[in-house]
Amino acid sequence: MFKKKPSKNSVTITQTKKAPSSELSALIEKLQKNADKVEKLILETEQNLNKDVSKINEGKKPLYQDDTNKRILSSLELLQGLDEDAIDAKRLQHPQAEMIEQDMKQLRVRLRKLREDHDRIYHLTRSEGLPSINWGKIIEEKQGNLSNKGFGQDLPTIENEVEEHNIFHSEVEALAPHISASDDKVGLTTSIETN
Repeated sequence: MFKKKPSKNSVTITQTKKAPSSELSALIEKLQKNADKVEKLILETEQNLNKDVSKINEGKKPLYQDDTNKRILSSLELLQGLDEDAIDAKRLQHPQAEMIEQDMKQLRVRLRKLREDHDRIYHLTRSEGLPSINWGKIIEEKQGNLSNKGFGQDLPTIENEVEEHNIFHSEVEALAPHISASDDKVGLTTSIETN
């Protein structure tokens, strides 16, 4: 019925081209800043992993296990935000949006490899180049040798057998810390580590 007539003082809201371009510029700046942070964290993590591999190879304790894990987690967190920003860049029709997505994929691959390296370095036992001893086999052989010997008929032979038994008993007690329930399931094999 009644139509409202536009007055001279009414304001019409129109979107200008400057708003999306300034939004896009800010987004790209943020993307670059966070991508640089991730890159820096990756490089520092790689350096610390290499230092720890050297320490482990020298038979020393690693220094950067927690630090490298924190850096990897921080990188993954930043990368998650970068993925969201890359989607926004594509939505805002950035001319290099596909290249940005490829860069995010490459960073993700590098981080996945770092995570695998981290797990391999810190969570696996180091046995390469270290002699391995099957304690169960050694004990069984010694016990078999003692059992297969006959009993002595004279006092010096019996004293010798008692001495052999006592030596065997001492060896078993000395090896006890090296033999655990988990080793028992794996054939009592452990590695000798030199410090």
